[in-house]
Amino acid sequence: MPTYDYPPDQLVKLSDGRVMTWAEFQRYLRQQATTYTQQMTTAIEQLSGLADQMHSHAGEVSSALHRLTSDMSGIEGAMGTDEIGAQVLATWQQQWPNLRQVIEQVATVLGGLGDGLEKAADVVFQTEQSNLQGLSQYGVHVSATDPRKSRSQPRRGPS
Repeated sequence: MPTYDYPPDQLVKLSDGRVMTWAEFQRYLRQQATTYTQQMTTAIEQLSGLADQMHSHAGEVSSALHRLTSDMSGIEGAMGTDEIGAQVLATWQQQWPNLRQVIEQVATVLGGLGDGLEKAADVVFQTEQSNLQGLSQYGVHVSATDPRKSRSQPRRGPS
């Protein structure tokens, strides 16, 4: 990738036809990079937040299934031995494994969604890093900081 370095008062023409000095162009790039990093921070935080929610919901569904399984463990003995009790018991024994499997699948899918959203946040961050590295050829050095790793520290913007 070529590196461009001009005197600050050198005029440059942008692809949209605007003309500005090299120094103004670098300031413009820094402003654009600041806006871009703010937008990417928001996108990464939203994706990560959604991932956390999906993982939390997966845990809640699994926990509900365990509570339900525990609560229903003695139900077969409570159904009685008469004809209606036997029919209810037969239906229960036939349907309970299916219901349990569906609930387990819901928890698995929610966990998978969480994993996918976290991977999407990773890709957004990697893309941001790559895009910002491209600005160095214009003398604008910008670094991206993953907001998930340093929530207490402010994101660094253009230098």
